[in-house]
Amino acid sequence: LKSLNRETIVHHHPINLVEFCAGYCGIGLGLRSVVQNLRTIAYVEREAYAAANLASKIEEGRLDAAPIWADLLDFPYGKFRGLVDIASAGIPCQPHSHAGLRKGGGDERFLFDDWLTGIQQMRPRCILIENVEGLLTSKMPDGTLCIRWTLERLERMGYRTASGLFSAEECGAPHIRKRVWILAYADGERGQGSECFLRDACEIGQGRTDSATDSDIDDAWLWPSGPNEPQRWWEPSRTIESSLGRKSARSSIILDRLRLLGNGVVPATAALAFRTLAREILASKPIQS
Repeated sequence: LKSLNRETIVHHHPINLVEFCAGYCGIGLGLRSVVQNLRTIAYVEREAYAAANLASKIEEGRLDAAPIWADLLDFPYGKFRGLVDIASAGIPCQPHSHAGLRKGGGDERFLFDDWLTGIQQMRPRCILIENVEGLLTSKMPDGTLCIRWTLERLERMGYRTASGLFSAEECGAPHIRKRVWILAYADGERGQGSECFLRDACEIGQGRTDSATDSDIDDAWLWPSGPNEPQRWWEPSRTIESSLGRKSARSSIILDRLRLLGNGVVPATAALAFRTLAREILASKPIQS
């Protein structure tokens, strides 16, 4: 934190991002396509393989150099107060997923409450949250929908909110991957006179549609092959040849990689969600810049 000089950060107007539950930084990579001068100043990721991947990409210069915390419950939120423009998070989905027991707010893995308590100490100007479609129907112990509880909590904290359901398929991907996105914005939290990056994001995306374009479809070869399709020439083999020449079970590394990708966010979906919800917030009330 010593290297994060407040005056320097504000003077040069970078847009500072903290990525919670970062995974492979799908949200951050997506935001970079619509938010100019974005810089990640901290990562939080508890999965060992995902954290090691972050460290490797930082060393390669493919991600911003920043410290990595292992647990969002231990993150020093208060020390980052006044430094953060955007806090993003793909909060664990197990309490809401249709693949689980769907205990919602009654699940011990429900981290929205703890995380938002920390966010209240940090006071980022903008919050971007991603979760599974099941968030729309999972409930708190008192019967309140978790999505309603989250939006009302953010509004009590002084944020204006917008939410929506977006899919990777809309962005040209060969899979659906629907996700709920929440954008929350508070005026004047990071210094008066700074650029309004919500408006900038809308301008960067001006003229773009909210679904795949012909160009996106033409570039479909950039996506990995789908089920029952032959692999692209550039894709790594999905099986491993043993020394006996027979196909063997996937190694633990490959399973970790698949887990990382399966839990991840398609960057194009993050960009689409941020741009679309930013327009909704701007339409609700002019943003103070």
